[in-house]
Amino acid sequence: MKELPNKQRKLSIKLGVILFSAIALFAVAYWIAGNFEGHAVNDDGKKASYWELLYFSVVSITTLGYGDFSPSGISRVFAGLEAIFGIVFIGYSIAQVLSVRQAALVEYSVSYSIHQTYNECIGSIANAKESIGDRRREIQNNISPNNILFIYNQSNPFYPALKAMQITNGYSSHLVDIGKIDDLVRHVERAAHHVEELAGFTRKYLNLLKHQNIEWHQDRTIMIILSLCDQIDTFVECFTEKTKYSEEPYKSGGMYRDIVKSLTKDIRNKCKK
Repeated sequence: MKELPNKQRKLSIKLGVILFSAIALFAVAYWIAGNFEGHAVNDDGKKASYWELLYFSVVSITTLGYGDFSPSGISRVFAGLEAIFGIVFIGYSIAQVLSVRQAALVEYSVSYSIHQTYNECIGSIANAKESIGDRRREIQNNISPNNILFIYNQSNPFYPALKAMQITNGYSSHLVDIGKIDDLVRHVERAAHHVEELAGFTRKYLNLLKHQNIEWHQDRTIMIILSLCDQIDTFVECFTEKTKYSEEPYKSGGMYRDIVKSLTKDIRNKCKK
């Protein structure tokens, strides 16, 4: 909605130029007609001056018709045409104003929907990250996971993270295609923070599983983890280049890309039996 005042201002200028141009042109037409006998605009039998014709043009185009000036001959035709133009112009102006407001409302609705959907993507990554964190806390509190979890797909500890990254990357790619990703740089930066923590939580969980001698090296789990690493790398490569993390150190350390790439590389190495 921020662009609405600018659009309204441009529309007001456009309509104002059309209106005043029409008033002036009709006044010129009356003045030219007044040079011919029987076609002038008169005020008590006296031919009106150009400034009086401007006044008459304003009265005619607004269809007020005070009756203090009397057109004759062709000037009557001009006055009728000007009155019709005034009615059409009023309708056109109202339609244009409504169109601008409607376009602004549609744009706001689309923008709100885009931001809301990306917030949901960020939320899904955060939830997946915390889910892995909770699994790690269970082990730290002597609650060992059942090995059968690692042969599952949707019940796999790493599946929610993979799904969240797939959805986020898919939606981010869609935003790139429609040219809206630049409007969500701050959102992408928030997502990048959660993605880095997701990779870190995943590595810590795998380290703890290894330390506790819990067998997790199932084919399905390895496939999910490797796919998760691919999705994380895709996010880093494709969607963080326009964020501050492409130039500034991340968390007062190294560059964001190098940090996350190091995490996914280490995770991939842990998947090797």
